[in-house]
Amino acid sequence: MQPVYLQARPQARFDEMLWACDLNLVRGEDSLVRALWAGQPFVWHIYPQHDDAHHAKLLAFLDWL
Repeated sequence: MQPVYLQARPQARFDEMLWACDLNLVRGEDSLVRALWAGQPFVWHIYPQHDDAHHAKLLAFLDWL
């Protein structure tokens, strides 16, 4: 099976895709929030930041969860 790459789209269209998918894979914090709002299962691929800010963001998310 060949991967399918989608073009960038406006925020409203991105949200529609998140709502329609059975599983969402997201990276940035904004996309994480959108995935949470979509109410579908998701995987957050948190990426390292030079000042290690990603650690605090991950801990805050886990505390909330």
